[in-house]
Amino acid sequence: ILQVLFQNLLSAISHSTGFTGRFSMSASTKWRVSVQRPIKAPSEKVWNIVGSFCGLKRWSPTVEICEILQGQDQIPGCVRYCAGNSSHLHGLNGGGSKSWVKEKLLEFDHGNRRYKYKILEGNLGMEGYMATLQVVDGEGGTAAVKWTVEMDAIPGKNEQEFVRALSVKLSEVLLNIERVAVMEPP
Repeated sequence: ILQVLFQNLLSAISHSTGFTGRFSMSASTKWRVSVQRPIKAPSEKVWNIVGSFCGLKRWSPTVEICEILQGQDQIPGCVRYCAGNSSHLHGLNGGGSKSWVKEKLLEFDHGNRRYKYKILEGNLGMEGYMATLQVVDGEGGTAAVKWTVEMDAIPGKNEQEFVRALSVKLSEVLLNIERVAVMEPP
């Protein structure tokens, strides 16, 4: 409603003064994505799969390289470099199929099976990206994995379409975590 009012006001001003312009108001400066998936494996086993900050190659099929650049795995301040196929992100990296990011571990809580990290730099065009990955107990000895992401709005991108695409991708990775958990011996 406010955007329409401002557009009408600008239109009236432009007729009387010759001013031309366009007012744009984003509903949100931050975009949020949250996915959760039940996993048919004990939470401790699932945590052993995803709990290594630099263990992405084990459970994320698009990650080809994951190495520690600074610090130690599972210790806040650790920086990892990840690279791989990003075709699922619809060319955010300039249209190429290879993506890379440097990510910093902000928090690591082994007791609550949770860690938080942020992108420091990369070629995905996702600024202000911060994510939390957590494994929680499910029903009947199973687990659930929660992955939440918050990032700055991307100029020129449709929020709904991007959030939907990222949700699908994260959900696919969660499905792969379940495949790994079910296939690996206890």
